[in-house]
Amino acid sequence: TVQPVRAIADAARAAAAALPQGCYAHQHLLVHTDAAQSCGKIEVKPAELGADMATVVGHKFGAPKGIAALYIRAHCTGGFAVEPSLFGGGQEGGFRAGTENVLLAVALGAAAAVTVAELPRIHAHMKAMRVRLRDLLFVFINTQDVRVNGPPSAAERLPNTLSISVKG
Repeated sequence: TVQPVRAIADAARAAAAALPQGCYAHQHLLVHTDAAQSCGKIEVKPAELGADMATVVGHKFGAPKGIAALYIRAHCTGGFAVEPSLFGGGQEGGFRAGTENVLLAVALGAAAAVTVAELPRIHAHMKAMRVRLRDLLFVFINTQDVRVNGPPSAAERLPNTLSISVKG
């Protein structure tokens, strides 16, 4: 199910704003979305989603395994600082130690560029394949024995995902 990230972010910010002034979350609420499953399937624009941070995983949209990215909105409020997961060198502005894998970083960028350019075609193809699989399941398994799980609206589903239950 495609989650209403913008509505969730707006609700969280409204709730944080209603907290007492001294409460940490009143001034320091940050919203992160894990967009790993969405990238390459639907349009993902963290700023439009109301996200301060978003995680994307390269192999989910055509890059090799082993590369991901963390989007951090410019000027995140509240004194937030990303802490390095490994200490040592000053690579990536001090966020990580070790030699950067330039080939994987370039591959992530190239996969992202192709995804942006081809997303309407990719989306339509995946959706057609999902519908075809669903229809074939209904043909080869008794229709009363197959149930499609999740929201009824296609707009609320990722185009590449079909979740079903089979009676029996």
